[in-house]
Amino acid sequence: SELDGAKSANAALESKLHGAHRELEDMLNELRDVKSQMGRMSNDLSSAAEERERTTGRLAALDEAQRSLHAARAELQVEREASAARQSELDSLMNEHARLSKDHGEAIDMFEREVEAAKAERDEARSLWCDDVSRLKEDLDSGRTHLTNVMSELEGAHRAVESLETDVRHL
Repeated sequence: SELDGAKSANAALESKLHGAHRELEDMLNELRDVKSQMGRMSNDLSSAAEERERTTGRLAALDEAQRSLHAARAELQVEREASAARQSELDSLMNEHARLSKDHGEAIDMFEREVEAAKAERDEARSLWCDDVSRLKEDLDSGRTHLTNVMSELEGAHRAVESLETDVRHL
């Protein structure tokens, strides 16, 4: 029954480890989703940077036209406002990218700590199980030796009884 208890404890620990493994896989999938979002945001940032460079070129052209054409001032103002909006959007994207990078790093650190903790729990459970199995094997070997000794004594007693029965019959 101690071996059954050890097996039951081992099965419970295996189940707990399996649950922890599933949770870790879910976290890894979430991290992959975050990584994918970061990739998309990086592409958006690249596109926004390219757009900013194009906008900067247009602004330079408009500044030159403003000196020569008073009528181009209204169009230049619109272009500046659009550039400011894109710059604000770019700044917002860069801030979000920095935040996601930080969150991603923290999530990876937390994931690695949880993996290490799960491995430590598994190793401890394995060690406890091995200790229990070793102890039960020792108990089994001791019991087997005791039963062998008892069987030897019983066989000796049986032979003695047979010898007495034979002596009693002769008498």
